[in-house]
Amino acid sequence: MSIAGQPMDKRMLRTREAIRCALLSLLNQKDVSQITVSELTEKAAISRKTFYLHYSSVDEALQELENEIEQWLLAQLAQSDVWGNRHDLYSILSRMDRALQEHETYSCYLENRRSRYFLMYRLKNSIVRMVKEQLQQNIPGAEEDMEAAADFAVSGVLSMYYEWLTAQQVTLRQLADKAQKLLFGAVRGLLGKRTEEKE
Repeated sequence: MSIAGQPMDKRMLRTREAIRCALLSLLNQKDVSQITVSELTEKAAISRKTFYLHYSSVDEALQELENEIEQWLLAQLAQSDVWGNRHDLYSILSRMDRALQEHETYSCYLENRRSRYFLMYRLKNSIVRMVKEQLQQNIPGAEEDMEAAADFAVSGVLSMYYEWLTAQQVTLRQLADKAQKLLFGAVRGLLGKRTEEKE
């Protein structure tokens, strides 16, 4: 992480963290479009000049946070061996949950109401690409079927996971078991015998 090509020192990193914390706090109260630089800098206890050394706008600060979360979550998924654990969704979700518990900033954002759009559109598209590639590598079949199966699976799991993050009315194991049953029937129904050949 750097500003204009220069590595950031600890003070700069602390300032960015203060901006993130302030942004997360304000996002719990209002939409990002309603947050001004003035109230963000007041909440972060920094000057406007200091803010503009780091970001050109509130949107840019949020964009950076979302970029980091996306890359981090995709790395977590890659380490989870999605294809190898396709029959054990709990192992994937529990790994994600443990990792999120260790990263408070990312966890706070994903529990925020603004994050639903991020999860269900931007992050979903990145995960769909990952899942589709794995389907194509492991199951021969039509491109459009792979696209539909990946989109359905990722959309469904992300939606259920988001609801779980914000409400937690069931255990993560119960969520994973329910999602696994739904996915197993739907994906197998769409891809048919091609999945059975790979079982």
